[in-house]
Amino acid sequence: MPPVIRLIALGMRGAPESIKEAVDAFGASRWQKLRDVEIPLALPSIMAGVNQTILMCLAMVMDRIVQGALRRDGR
Repeated sequence: MPPVIRLIALGMRGAPESIKEAVDAFGASRWQKLRDVEIPLALPSIMAGVNQTILMCLAMVMDRIVQGALRRDGR
């Protein structure tokens, strides 16, 4: 599973139950709870997933560039 999906899921599960219960007690809808509470609390984890995914892609590209350069030099 890609890192971004794992870290989003981790962030969404990591929101404290007490905050979710408080939001429910105030009568927020499921959409409001997701938009106003769960996503903002998961944002650091989401951004870490985006960061890790970008770095993994850059590492793969750099690996291919190095391999291509070495083959062109005859090594």
